[in-house]
Amino acid sequence: MNDETTTLAERRAELAALHALGALDGGSLQQVAHCLGCPMGELAHAVEEFDVLLAAMSQALLPQIAPPPDAKAEIDRMLGFLDDADVEEKAEEESGFAYVMNDEGEWRPLPVLKGGARVKELSRDPDSAFTVMLLELDPGTRFPSHSHHGVEETFLISGDLRIEDRVLKPGDYARALPGTRHHALYSETGCRALVVTAAENYPGRTIRAYGALHKALSQAKSLFTKEPNQN
Repeated sequence: MNDETTTLAERRAELAALHALGALDGGSLQQVAHCLGCPMGELAHAVEEFDVLLAAMSQALLPQIAPPPDAKAEIDRMLGFLDDADVEEKAEEESGFAYVMNDEGEWRPLPVLKGGARVKELSRDPDSAFTVMLLELDPGTRFPSHSHHGVEETFLISGDLRIEDRVLKPGDYARALPGTRHHALYSETGCRALVVTAAENYPGRTIRAYGALHKALSQAKSLFTKEPNQN
């Protein structure tokens, strides 16, 4: 291209294309690097556009290879969203069967207004529309009010649970439709319930984060309250 007839826009586009293809060296490469370092430089935008274009062309030309079935679970585990037990549970589900025995699973604490509460997730497959869990409330626990974005179903296994103006006993069932709000959840003697709730109702990551924080604080508290060794 003749330098006398090359406009600034054309020169910028040419450098951007060559940079995207990795074909720059020497002074031209230094020139582009200098321009990219300027946050107000228009060349940075041109380079970005050509990088995106090159990526799209590469994706169109390369064969589409499906990721391994366990790739997502492995990535989630690396990011801390799943632990080894979660990966094993996912493998079981892919075989067609999944089990959570009475002494298995992890009870995670819930923030409540009074008393103590915890849940144990039985099924939280991200591809499912529902989360299935066990809920335990200590005697005198008062649960904060909350809204339902999807359906929530509760089956009481033991104890008592007051929902609005009704008191559930073992064997009783309650169903909350989308758009409803629980203003009062209270257990006088404590309870255990099976809860099936729409995925959009259940802040799983928030609960897991709260559980991890609660565990860390408990461990820190035990260190400060531990009696010093007697010499």
